Amino acid sequence: MRAVSIIIKRAALLSLCLVPLVRGQAVPPPGTEESPAITVSDPYRVQWYPQTFQTSGPVPVWMNGYLVRPVNRVVSGEVNVPLYDARGNLGTQGRITYPGASEIILTDAAVTPNGIILGAGMANTKETVAVFVARTERNGEEVERVELGDFWPLRICGSNENEVWVLGRAMTDDQMPNADYPMLREYVFGQGLIRGVLPRNSVALQPNGIAAGPGSHGNYLDCKKDRVRLYITQTNEYVEINENSAEILRWKMDMSAFPDGSVTGFAVTDDGRVFASIYLDRGGEQQTIQRGLYEIKTITGNPIGRWLAVRGTASANPLQGSAPQWTFWKLWGADGKNLVANLAKSGDLAWIKVLN
Repeated sequence: MRAVSIIIKRAALLSLCLVPLVRGQAVPPPGTEESPAITVSDPYRVQWYPQTFQTSGPVPVWMNGYLVRPVNRVVSGEVNVPLYDARGNLGTQGRITYPGASEIILTDAAVTPNGIILGAGMANTKETVAVFVARTERNGEEVERVELGDFWPLRICGSNENEVWVLGRAMTDDQMPNADYPMLREYVFGQGLIRGVLPRNSVALQPNGIAAGPGSHGNYLDCKKDRVRLYITQTNEYVEINENSAEILRWKMDMSAFPDGSVTGFAVTDDGRVFASIYLDRGGEQQTIQRGLYEIKTITGNPIGRWLAVRGTASANPLQGSAPQWTFWKLWGADGKNLVANLAKSGDLAWIKVLN
């Protein structure tokens, strides 16, 4: 299937006004707050990505102008981080390799604002299994790597070409009682480990229960300018790190309105607003699926974060059957000050503007 870029044109756009997206079929769950001022536009761009969404593999993300999804397992030297742009075109093809390796297994990949590809995982050689994180040049060819020892990388991100933040688990120390190793670490290429934060014993994870990559069972890590932001889905914690001051702020998100609900997408816009999509499967007598877009709101000094519902995005649809066109489904990332999402019957990705 040939990727076709569809630009949605409406009469309202002729006057340079964006129509608010009001496709929600339900009010937000009790216990959440909906802001009448915050809504999103109809999609101004819709794009299909059959080469990504019609094949199996890790959950993709939209990051710094590209759709990123690593190829989980390849022969060393093959392309394992292809990038696709907003028009569905194949861009830079990253090759994350390792000397003497027969096979490369990637757990995560990212792209920096200036187009440097980052990849993390392990390499199988005749002598050993190496765990590492690497970066490429702008042409996609690997140039540097950092060995991680027994620190298993789960998510990575970087705001420049020289450093990378890695969320991971120490495979040996994790089995020890009251393990206090840092789960989130900053590495600089050419130097190695610079610092570590977020002690393991301060995060109530199940043993071996934190998955690599994004998605409802994974985690979300974002690097923008001087801020690193992390969302841990298993514990529903939101963390911010100031790279300049090393200040760490943590909030436990109030999930009382979403029993058994999951965060399925996470995005930080260029102006620092943080959004997430939430999915809730209400089986039993209700037999409905609830979805919605929310903005994370936090206050320094208050350990509990709250969800602010984005008007018009909450929906409740039958488990069996289809949703109306443009019903909000899932968040894939941010593009500047705008969001990249999945809407019902509107391509794989849809670009929407945050209004107010």
